[in-house]
Amino acid sequence: MNSTVYVYNRDRKPVKHKRVAISISGGGMADGVTDDSGCATISHSSESTAKVYVNGTEVGRFHAPGSTEVTV
Repeated sequence: MNSTVYVYNRDRKPVKHKRVAISISGGGMADGVTDDSGCATISHSSESTAKVYVNGTEVGRFHAPGSTEVTV
């Protein structure tokens, strides 16, 4: 399964090359790095509520697998 996290700054510009991690309830952690468009595709094996972290700070939640946008 894959989930996609789009990371933007407050001006809605993509945030490049940032570490993004998701913590899935009952399923552990998985991570990736944003590309030039602020997108991180993260592979994982669980389906549940996930917390999103950018550079170690929690910035949102969503249902994985799926996609979400966060602002940092």
